[in-house]
Amino acid sequence: MQEITDKKEPEIIMIGSNELTQADLFRLNHVFHTDRGEFSILPRKYDIILLNRDMENIDEIKKTVESSMKMDIHNRTRDSLFHRMEKLAGEKSCRILMLSWLNWRDARRAADLKEEAEQIIRLCGKKRILRKAKKEKELLEMIHSIGFSMYDKGPAIDFSKGNEYCFAYGYLKALQAMG
Repeated sequence: MQEITDKKEPEIIMIGSNELTQADLFRLNHVFHTDRGEFSILPRKYDIILLNRDMENIDEIKKTVESSMKMDIHNRTRDSLFHRMEKLAGEKSCRILMLSWLNWRDARRAADLKEEAEQIIRLCGKKRILRKAKKEKELLEMIHSIGFSMYDKGPAIDFSKGNEYCFAYGYLKALQAMG
């Protein structure tokens, strides 16, 4: 089962380097190629960021991390925030922050898409669209089979093409229903 965050901002936890778990130390050593003595920032999953509370300028580093996580890809201050993090905590910390930001963006985008998809599914239920689609099940199966290349003589099979054809059929039906 895939996990999707329900947080609007990643949680920032202040922690001492002696409080890191074995999993944290493994990620620190083998993923980020640093050790406990160099620990300044470490993502745990995609929605939790650990900061070393024993660092100098920790308040400024925390503000920088918080600001970085709130920005989008088109933010003009992104480079200056990452540059500031590099000055405060070093190049490795800056790279870890960039990776954390990228992972957070992906997780937040997936959560936003999930919310939108759930709204659409609720709307489909209200409009009885799924019940109507079941009536056309055999036609949809045939459309999927043709896209799947089931009737082609060659060995090519493309499951995603069948899905695309079914989606396009649904889209076409929606356009026809709109007038």
